[in-house]
Amino acid sequence: NKRAERISKIYSKQEDRVTEECNNIGKNKVAQKHTTFTWNELNLGMTVTPIFPAESGDRVAIQVPMFDETFINNERLLKPIGNLYPFSSELKEIADVMSREIVQQNLNVHWDDVKGLKDCKMLLKEAILYPMKYPSLFNKRFGFCKGVLLYGPPGTGKTMLAKAVATECQSTFFNITSSSVISKWRGDSEKYIRVLTDLAKHYAPTIIFIDEIDWTTTKNIDHSSNSEPARRFRAELLARLDGLLSMEYTNVVLLAATNVPWNIDIALLRRLEKRIFVDLPDETSRLEILQSYVREDLYNSPEILKLAKETEGYSCADLKLLCKEAWISQLRPIWASLEAKTISMNNIQNDSLISAINHIALAKTKVKPITKHMNAQYTEWHEEFGFSK
Repeated sequence: NKRAERISKIYSKQEDRVTEECNNIGKNKVAQKHTTFTWNELNLGMTVTPIFPAESGDRVAIQVPMFDETFINNERLLKPIGNLYPFSSELKEIADVMSREIVQQNLNVHWDDVKGLKDCKMLLKEAILYPMKYPSLFNKRFGFCKGVLLYGPPGTGKTMLAKAVATECQSTFFNITSSSVISKWRGDSEKYIRVLTDLAKHYAPTIIFIDEIDWTTTKNIDHSSNSEPARRFRAELLARLDGLLSMEYTNVVLLAATNVPWNIDIALLRRLEKRIFVDLPDETSRLEILQSYVREDLYNSPEILKLAKETEGYSCADLKLLCKEAWISQLRPIWASLEAKTISMNNIQNDSLISAINHIALAKTKVKPITKHMNAQYTEWHEEFGFSK
């Protein structure tokens, strides 16, 4: 009996020891799980251990941040699409692609960046900026403008005006092209337009900019020449635009631009309430554009004042090309000296400005205006359909 009692005590002590060790192991596992959970919650990066450690033989851990703080601070992040579409929906995939490729941010184009065009700027402010800035002044009877058309010769600054409006209004800017909404597959174009209108309402205030809008719906007398996909695309676009632009208090504006306004379908033209003529720059605007490319001592010189008068019929793009050609003419002697190795790049002071008017006069013999002969056609259409300040 005594021997049995001693054996029982030994087994009892061993059992207590095993139980204590098991409890300690359980506590360590719980503590390890808690530590892992806390680390995952607090550390938003990852630890990288090099394959080849330092010379001391210690393992070196490098903290790599998960997010680029510089990118977050510089980019205005869009709010997520959320529950706009079901998670596995095809429309959600299209919306994700459009949000990445069509939506443009940080345009950073202001009114002062657009030279001249004072009347066009004022009309755009009255049509888009002021209604968004002072919505209480616009009631249900006289709502603000939902569609604006910018038309005029190529290179007069229509796209720059659209970007300036988006920047000043702090709006989401949708840059729509034909490749982004037209597909050869049956039914895809209709889906793209539906997603476009849904995203415009979701990201409001929004400006939908369609450059060269004449490719969307052109005026055709013979409707039999139109294919079935073109007719379905036209019907879906007009129906969606009519529903989108008729809604109140959505802060969604359709802004379009074209070089051939006489080709636009009348049904689409009806939805573009305000039609603004972006004409060729006048003498004052031409002088302002030329002054931005020359040195300060040439701002009010008789030569540049004469040049501003002689460049009548030049568009903004033509004047930029003129100054670019003058800049190349100014650089030719420098290139010759560099190739002959008589000077080095360290001896050249480049301020990217034209130092002599004769370079522009020489370039004027090579650069000619390309839209001067069409100005009468634009003026005639403007007198019939356009708005004047």
